[in-house]
Amino acid sequence: MPPPMNIETFKENLESFGADLARWPESIRESAQKLVSRSAEARQLQQEMSKVDRLFKVDKTSAPPRDLVDRIVKKTEDRE
Repeated sequence: MPPPMNIETFKENLESFGADLARWPESIRESAQKLVSRSAEARQLQQEMSKVDRLFKVDKTSAPPRDLVDRIVKKTEDRE
């Protein structure tokens, strides 16, 4: 059983691995889950990091419409 996690270590790991504890290394995940279950501060930090994670999430499945790319290229060429 891993040692209990303190809030400082939790913050460092949040910055490294993000808010989704499923993405954390298995060796520390249980300690993090226990801390979140008992600490309002840890839950708050995790919620804040969730917002940051959503800002950086990129939908890699959809490309911009082709006509948008064409319009941008045309505007660039028109300025030359």
